[in-house]
Formats: sequence, C-alpha cells, structure tokens
Amino acid sequence: MHFGLGTRTWQFTKPLLNAGHRVTLVAKMMFESYEGGADDGAFPSLHVIRLNAEDFHAHDPVRCAIGDADPSCVIGVNMEAASVACRVDPVVPVWADLNGYSMGEAQARHHVVADQDDPLVMWSQMLPILLRADVFSAVSAPQRCALIGELGSVGRLTGLTFGHEFVHHIPNGVEPPPEAAAGASPLNALGVPEDSLWALWSGGFNTWADPATLVAGVEMAMERVPELRFVSTGGELGAHDPVTYRRFRGLVEASPLRDRFHLLGWLDSDSVDRVMREAYVGMNVDIPCYETELGARNRLNAMMRYGLPVITTYGSEISRIIEHQGIGIVVNCEDSRSLAGALVWACRNQERMQAMGARAKEFVLEKFSFAATTKAVIPWVADPVFAPDNAARRGGGGRFASELQRRVSMVADIPDLEEDRAELRRIQGTHAFRLYHRFRRRKR
Repeated sequence: MHFGLGTRTWQFTKPLLNAGHRVTLVAKMMFESYEGGADDGAFPSLHVIRLNAEDFHAHDPVRCAIGDADPSCVIGVNMEAASVACRVDPVVPVWADLNGYSMGEAQARHHVVADQDDPLVMWSQMLPILLRADVFSAVSAPQRCALIGELGSVGRLTGLTFGHEFVHHIPNGVEPPPEAAAGASPLNALGVPEDSLWALWSGGFNTWADPATLVAGVEMAMERVPELRFVSTGGELGAHDPVTYRRFRGLVEASPLRDRFHLLGWLDSDSVDRVMREAYVGMNVDIPCYETELGARNRLNAMMRYGLPVITTYGSEISRIIEHQGIGIVVNCEDSRSLAGALVWACRNQERMQAMGARAKEFVLEKFSFAATTKAVIPWVADPVFAPDNAARRGGGGRFASELQRRVSMVADIPDLEEDRAELRRIQGTHAFRLYHRFRRRKR
C-alpha cells in the first residue's frame, strides 16, 4: 500500500538529501505494508531506522536514534511523528509538519466509525506539538490559519513571538511519474470492450469520502454513456475506517449496473501505474466537513501528474486551484446529478479532456514538485532556530518536558474533571487557592 503519509515523508526527505544534508530517517512501519527494507544505496547520506508501531510510540528508541544521530534539528513529518518528536523534546529545534487537519479528521472518524475516544486521543497527540515545536507546516492555506488559531489557544501567540513565522504552507508534492511499467494492465484482463472509457478512483476510502453520491452519479452517467465504466484501486483502511469502503461496495453490489463497476482492491505499484495510464478521467467525491475544507487530496495530485484529467467535488484547497486553473471539473458536494453531468460532458468532449489533462500535468509538476514545495524548509535546516518563547524558556533553565507532561495530564483527566466539577469549584473557592494565584501574579 502507498499511503499519503509515506509520500509526505519522502517529500521532505529527498530535497534535504539533494541539498547535501545527512539525514537519519526514523520511520514507523504501517499496517504491515513493508515486507523488507528498501535499498538505501542510492542515497549514501541517508540512514533509515524502521520501527514497529509499539517501539515508535515507546519514545525511548526514537530518543536513542536522535542521540546517536546528533542532529542540528529534528523534523517530525505527519502528526504522529511530530507528536513523538515533541514528546522526546530534543535539545535542538523541531519543525512539525501537520499533513492535514487532525481534529477535523478525528471529527469525521468519530462521525463515521463512532469511536468515542478518538477526538480526545487526537488532541492529546496534538497538544505536545503545539506546545513544543519551533516552526510548523500545514498542507493547505486554510489549515495554516486553523493551526495559527490552535497556537493561540495554547498561549503561543504572545509579544515574545510577535513577528516569528510559526506556520508555513506546504501543499502535497509530486514527482514525475515513473517510466511505464512493462506488462499488461489489470484492465485488459477484465474482458470489456476496447472503446471503454474508464472513470478511476485510486486510493483508500476514508471517512470523508461520499460513496452514495459517487455511485449514484456514476450510475446516472452510465445510463447516458454506454461505454463508460468505473474502476477503483485501493479500498478499506483497516481499523482506521472499516466502514466507508464496505458501504461503497454494498451500493455497487446493489446497483443494476454493477457489471460495469470493477473494484480491483489494493494493487502493487506497477499495476496502479498501468491503470493510471489507461484511465480516462480521475474522480474524487467528498462529504462537506471541516476535514474537506481544511485538508488536501493527495489522490488528485497523483492522478494529475499522469496527465489524467479529474472531476472532484468542491471543498479542499486543491479543488479551488483546479477550478481556477481550468485543469479539471469541479462540482458541488452531495450533488449526484451535477457529478453525472460532468461525467457525461467529459465522455463527449474527449479532445478537450485530453488538453485539460496535459495542462494539469504541467501545472502540478511545476508548482507541486518536491523542490518547489519545500523552499522554506531548506534554509531553515541550514540554520535552525528555536521559536522565541522556546529559546527564552531554555535560556532561563525552564524544562519543557515537565510543563508538557502537566498539560497532557490535564487533557487526559478531562473526563474525571467533568465528573468532579463541584469539587473543583469548591477548591477554587478556598482561601489557599486564591493566595496561591495572588502569589503567582505578583511573582510575574
């Protein structure tokens, strides 16, 4: 499986290697996706340490790796890695990359999967990042604004940090597609007419995907375009979201046009490459939610790098860019008729779609290349600095780890605190409590 988390990690790592830096990459192996270590010989200055999930979150192996590497800075790419990096609290500056709006993701998962603890657990991972990191990056401009608000909510926006650029906008990056893989496409084995037009969904079905609108829109388009077929690569996302793909598959199985839907599941990289090259149009259909509004859609960037024109729903930053640049078709969320109309138009305007795909490829390879998207990272790594408030704390002998543990413990105890509100009010009303806070104010 190819996860956006891995692509994002390489988006930061490769430009650093190209700039001549020595990189120790501490990687968490996800969902048993990796059968063995990759060949790192092409990058002599790269040292990869692969940890299972238990060791990765145990902190000590990561702390030892940082100590052995003796780095000038630490970059935590993706929320989990950034949280671990900040909890370890290295003696060097930390850059935290938040690839997507985590609290919006938690809300969407809570809605779909009904995991009652999920938002609180996500916040307990976010809090160390917000309190400790010296500089941040967000995957979209809207997420950048949300992240600035989160920094304000934990007290980082003070006079001391005024003028410090806390948050950079780093959209998802792409590289040119690989050389065409040899062998037959999985589509050739399906025994369908050669003039079929393939609408493609590629990747996982996450909690913000909209199976109902997707299937209904494709069905309506199929009724008007006999040569239209649908193919999906990817599928269920394990324990993270066991619901959305099953819902999609159930809708397909109940469709009177189910014979024209082809669900291929997770494929190896070469097979996905072949399908990308033979598809006619790429698709992305989201539900309207905060994750959609503040997040990104890596699948769209990935499809466009192949020159594949795309149809997507509004919401994400990339959907607005696609519409503004005229490099795809954008329709409203939860509007299956508009989706069907876009598909029908696409099938009846093949030359214009081909030209649209060519423009899309040129645009993303220029604007979203690894080098273009990480321009702010390279100079910071060359001269990493603490955020002004972190520098003052360290200069004054303050220990971040103890403050972090105190605040994380407060978050973890929220359910108990809510049960004891009366006791808290009693404590806050005592003479000793008022004297303590009067002393704190006078000391400041």
